[in-house]
Amino acid sequence: MKAVIGKFGDIFKKSSREENKVQKNIFVEILKGAGFGVVFSIVAVLVFAALLKLFNFDDNVIMPVNQVIKVLSVFFGCFFVLRRQKKQGLVKGLLLGLVYVVLSFLVFSAMDGSFNLSITLVNDLFFMGIAGGVSGIILVNLGRRVIKKR
Repeated sequence: MKAVIGKFGDIFKKSSREENKVQKNIFVEILKGAGFGVVFSIVAVLVFAALLKLFNFDDNVIMPVNQVIKVLSVFFGCFFVLRRQKKQGLVKGLLLGLVYVVLSFLVFSAMDGSFNLSITLVNDLFFMGIAGGVSGIILVNLGRRVIKKR
């Protein structure tokens, strides 16, 4: 029995070249999703800044709204990448959250003109990684239900 499984099991294995191509595609998709999240963040921050200017909100509102914008950005980035995926939502979402933080740090620091590393970056890596992982789990499981209903 083992010989038969061994003979036919090799047919279903992917070559290392195919595995590398799939891994590259996943990395490209994660970069695209993180880029989408950064674009969403820029637009959301601009809209929020306009609202702050118009309505004179307290300064206490800025930090929580920025966190909500970040979480929504990671979620939409995950949605962009994972809407048709059936597995590995946690891993892909976690990676997307981490890549999003790095990209957004680079983009917003370039806009500000200073690259200051602080504990906030570490906190963002931790929390957006969690937000990405949770988003990935939710989106992959929702995607499975939608695919099964079709």
